[in-house]
Amino acid sequence: MPSLKDLKPGDPTTTLMKGVTGYGKTIAATSYPEPVYVFDFDSRVDSIQSFYRGDRRREIHFDTYGAFNLFRYLDELNELLDSGTIKVDGRTVAPRTVVVADSVTALSMASVDYQLNQVREFAKKDKKIGKKTQGGIIIPDWDEYKGETSVFSEVLGIVKALPKRHGIHTIMTAHPIKSTSVGKDSTGKVAVSIKTSQIVSIGMKAAELVPTAFNEVYHFAMIPSLNAGEKGRRLVYTEGMGDESAKTTLLLPVMFEWTNELFYDKLVSLAKQGEENGGNWKDTEMAGKSTTDDSGWN
Repeated sequence: MPSLKDLKPGDPTTTLMKGVTGYGKTIAATSYPEPVYVFDFDSRVDSIQSFYRGDRRREIHFDTYGAFNLFRYLDELNELLDSGTIKVDGRTVAPRTVVVADSVTALSMASVDYQLNQVREFAKKDKKIGKKTQGGIIIPDWDEYKGETSVFSEVLGIVKALPKRHGIHTIMTAHPIKSTSVGKDSTGKVAVSIKTSQIVSIGMKAAELVPTAFNEVYHFAMIPSLNAGEKGRRLVYTEGMGDESAKTTLLLPVMFEWTNELFYDKLVSLAKQGEENGGNWKDTEMAGKSTTDDSGWN
């Protein structure tokens, strides 16, 4: 039976990486142990190809998925769960890292779009089928939201099983979005409230389910450079701030920078340092950024 004392920094686990588009989530995810396989729903692998070339070249495989091959995606995930392998260009690969969905948002759209495509086909024969706008466009209804939830339930079950069954690092990326609500404050004056939704999805249930499947949740941020031509600083938060949630089971600082470094190498290095100092970053360059409180609890 596994023991907590046997767990080490860098061991395979489940990781959710969330942040605004362009903040380096996919580049970070593909820095984990190779071979890496990416289930690409965003159709934006150019950033990977651009970053991992020359001395950084790594064994990264991917295919693009969407509403057009949603069931192939689910079949391949289940095969990965059964055997720990996936077919790539006719050969069998045993990945050490799998980006199960890049991104959650695009997987959500694919789940709903697949169903809407089916409804449109049925509606050609029976115009009463499907919920429509006044302009005649078919839009999602409860059945489509339930279908989306079903897809995510299956995927997240596999996410949680892969690290334990096959020793695979399992990662998903996600985008937060700010929502605005208008109401009245205690004095009766009109008040505008802006909140950040943790995950963008079509239905609310999927957004609520996703974070619960992950041991590690990292929020990605960036500080833009004030100098023309210079790239910004890449930051990661391992503890929640404001409306943005984050968490870690490792003794990491609350925030760290990984500009011009491989994310996974930086993460493991800090986690090992945290093991040595008991999560107390007081006398280090990360002073004031510890995930350990005064009682020593993480």
